[in-house]
Order: sequence, then structure tokens, then C-alpha cells
Amino acid sequence: VAVTTVEASATTYYPGVTEQKEALRLRLQPGEEAPGVDFVVPADGEYVLQLRDSRYQGGADFNYRLTAGAVPHLQEIFPLAAKRGQELELQVSGGNLEGAIALKGGAGVAALLLRIPADAPLGRKEIQLDTPLGPSNALPLEISDTEEFVEREPDNGGAVLKIPTGISGRTDSSSDVDTFRFNAPKGKLVFEVTSTRLGYPFDAYLALRNAKGDPLAQNEMDGRLEYNFAQAGEYSISIRDMHDRAGLPYRLSVAPPAAAASDFSVRFIPDRLRVSRGSQAKVWCEVTRRNFDKDVKIAFEGLPKGISCEAVEFPASPASSGIFTLSAADDADSGSFPVKLIATAQLGDKTLQRAGEPE
Repeated sequence: VAVTTVEASATTYYPGVTEQKEALRLRLQPGEEAPGVDFVVPADGEYVLQLRDSRYQGGADFNYRLTAGAVPHLQEIFPLAAKRGQELELQVSGGNLEGAIALKGGAGVAALLLRIPADAPLGRKEIQLDTPLGPSNALPLEISDTEEFVEREPDNGGAVLKIPTGISGRTDSSSDVDTFRFNAPKGKLVFEVTSTRLGYPFDAYLALRNAKGDPLAQNEMDGRLEYNFAQAGEYSISIRDMHDRAGLPYRLSVAPPAAAASDFSVRFIPDRLRVSRGSQAKVWCEVTRRNFDKDVKIAFEGLPKGISCEAVEFPASPASSGIFTLSAADDADSGSFPVKLIATAQLGDKTLQRAGEPE
């Protein structure tokens, strides 16, 4: 979420297709959610930037905001998840990240050393880099209490994974199929790919096989597969992108239904707000629950001076929605500020936190 204090009304950013002509021509693939491209200007001169809706639609509600320039942009982090108490080297890539705090490696792919506290809230933690050009955009890192495995080529070193587990991987080529062996207990397991919710357009195809390689099940179109194992033993799960795209990261979780299903997510509109000094702006928010019957409290974090918004608590129910009102004082700080919409809930002795996702 970005809050900009100006003397104008609110606008909403919609994913589109961006093209850079003359020296370079780039196009986002239809359906991708990342509305941006990186361009290294080869020489001084005049260039043309064309933007349109990917479905050739338009209208009074199809507003957008375009930022161009030497803007720090975090494109990807890897792995996509970490276990409580773990220390990991997080790979980060993007543009204009030079000089970021605790960043090693300079341009391109660099490393960020993270130490996850043993009592860190479960759910998504936003990773944002501070650079001499200002803060980058934020990308989510999933914090879990299960073992997190990182895919390794070839054949993952012959590892046999224990359940429950989380797996971070990447399609190294358009024909890449990653296969993971695991020991399954008798009973039902849930295999779920959460890449889309983490901001990456990975369209997962899952195939489950026994130790002999005989096919047992495959998923439909939602990146989720449930299977009831009649016998305990060794099995394998394979994953690939349905569109055979290379370079896409993914996260696959494998767990019994009780551990996999108790969760919630938060969506909101718009993802970019403009609020004038002395006025207000509205944010619509919805909580979607999966076998989760606890109260959820939602609040903004990082609001600039002079901008206020009261937290809202959504009682336990199958679906809840409501409106937040941001108020700007007459002397509110002016500028563009990154803020977070954080949902918090208590599940037994665990504190769960989920970052709000734009609709």
C-alpha cells in the first residue's frame, strides 16, 4: 500500500501492459500482476512509453498511476519462506538497489542475511530495502513453524523430505519439472502452491506418484491437491509451470489438512491512496477464512505524521468486510509513503499475522 498526501482525489492502479519502444520493446505477459519493466537507457535521447489495458478495456474507472525514473525496485526474493528461529541468506534481485542496507553483491542478484526470531509471528513478513534513492517496494516472505526446504538441482541431492514441510523452488528452464521425494503417513495430505498469493505468476501443475513412479493424482487449475494415502511409505510430488515459463519462483507446502486448512487472508481496494490535507480516503477490506473461526484485527502500520486510521476488528464469521477511513490533518506530512495493512489473529498460543493483498 502506498499513501500519497496531495491535493487530489483517490486513484487506483490497475495492471496493464507496458511497452518501451525505440531502443527496447518489452511486454508483460497477459495475466501477470507486476505492472512494470526495467530499462537501461543506452543513450541520451527521446523515447516513447506506451501503456494500455491488457484486455483492451477502458472507462471512467480504469485509472492508473505511472512512475518512471531511477526508482528502487525489488523484483524477487528467494527462498519464499523461512522457519522460525532460522538464519538464512535471502537472495534479492531488482533494479537501483545499490547501497541498500545490509545488502551484499551490488547490482543484479545480491544477498541479504536474515535472522528470524524464534517467536516471530507466523504469516507474511514484508521485505523492503532502504536505498539512497528511497525505500523499495515490499515483497512478502512467509514465516512458518515447519521445516523449509530449498530446491537443489539435480534431484535435490536425493533428499527424502519429512512431512509437514515447505519447499521453495524455481523453474530453471521452460521444460523444468522439479520432483521431490517424501515419506507420507497413512491418511490425507494437502499439497498447495501459494506463489500467486506471494506475488509471482506461477501456474502450478502437480503430479503425485508412488515409489514405482505410477501416477496417483494430479491437480486441477488452483495449485492445490488433496490425496488420501491408503498406506504409509515413500512417494513423490512433481511440479512445473503449466505455461512452461522459465525463471519463476514457487512455494509448495505439504501438510495434513488440519495444519494446512486453518488460515485466513485479507484483500483490499485500492492499493494506492491519495488523500488531501484536511480530507479523508476510503479503503475497502475483506477477510476470507479457511477453517478459521477466530477474530481478526486489521490496522495500518507506518502511517506518516498527520494521517490516522483506527484499527478494525472483524469477528469470527465465514466472510467479513468493511471500510477503513484514513483522515489527513491540515498539517499532514506531504509526499509518498509506503505503509502496510496488517491483519493479526490469535490461534491458541500462536500469533498469526497476514499482510493485506490488493484486490
